[in-house]
Amino acid sequence: MACKPYFYLILLMVFATGCKPCERQINGNCYDTPNKSNPGLTPHWEMIDLETGKPIPDVWIGLSWSEYKNTRSRGECARMVIGRTDANGRFSDTAKDGSWISGQVTFYKPGYQLVRHENYLHQTHISHVQQPLAYENIPYQAWGKRLENLGYAWDESRNAYRKDFELGKEYQRIYDDVYSPKGLRIYWLKQRSYPSRFDHLGINYACTSSPPQGTTVERVGLDDPKNQMDYIEKWHGLDAYQMICDDAWESVPPDFDQTNAAGFARGAVHLLGVKSNAELEAIYLKYFSAAEFASSRSKPLNPIQRKRFCADLAPMTQIGVTP
Repeated sequence: MACKPYFYLILLMVFATGCKPCERQINGNCYDTPNKSNPGLTPHWEMIDLETGKPIPDVWIGLSWSEYKNTRSRGECARMVIGRTDANGRFSDTAKDGSWISGQVTFYKPGYQLVRHENYLHQTHISHVQQPLAYENIPYQAWGKRLENLGYAWDESRNAYRKDFELGKEYQRIYDDVYSPKGLRIYWLKQRSYPSRFDHLGINYACTSSPPQGTTVERVGLDDPKNQMDYIEKWHGLDAYQMICDDAWESVPPDFDQTNAAGFARGAVHLLGVKSNAELEAIYLKYFSAAEFASSRSKPLNPIQRKRFCADLAPMTQIGVTP
């Protein structure tokens, strides 16, 4: 009981000085509030192929830095960054000082898809799940067969195909702090999703707010021709081209009206470097109907039209990321 007065004295000192635990402490520095005397934060990312365990180079990363009021409130944009992972699958960028915090981050790798993971206690594997939208998977049977050939099994509890990838001691890396020395590990797989949708991922290097008058926003990597949006859009076009020009479409019943084949064809037209929706439509209508162009979902495209479309665009697919 003799210790009680000292306990209350300590509490009084804490409240009197306004001390509280630091929510984000890195290398001995507190980053709860902006502090220009702190070193700039350095986020690190590491991209790994989940199937092979090898690093993935040339993953595009777009991010912005903002001045901030606290860890949850971002202020004016200060720097726009776009770059690609190196041969070891790594990318990082360092803020000017402790008054900056990173904003939204976007990733894109042609021909790959990010692996979404689930967090279960004591789990050491990632379950990759592919769920067909069509009832009983009949219209997309060719894609289901491919998944089976890749080692996926039907999971009744999820109504989807599933494959587990064991990570062992590396499992924790998917939860590491992006500001830690090793950084955050992100796993990818070569594209194997069902053709129910196609995300045209934008590399978001545009600031969400205008800088104060008289100031400029730092620009990193935006002058590299292989980081320009026109060039990246061609890769989006190639991804869409590979999807629509897959002969697995021949297995989809002609009366099935839930495909997104028209959407993939519209996306593939970006291989030609189109600048406007009108130009895109004019090219598209050389092969397909106006009704198909206007609809985001349609019946499978006419096989003869689809093959002619793919043959005509084939010469435009010879593009590459590495300088």
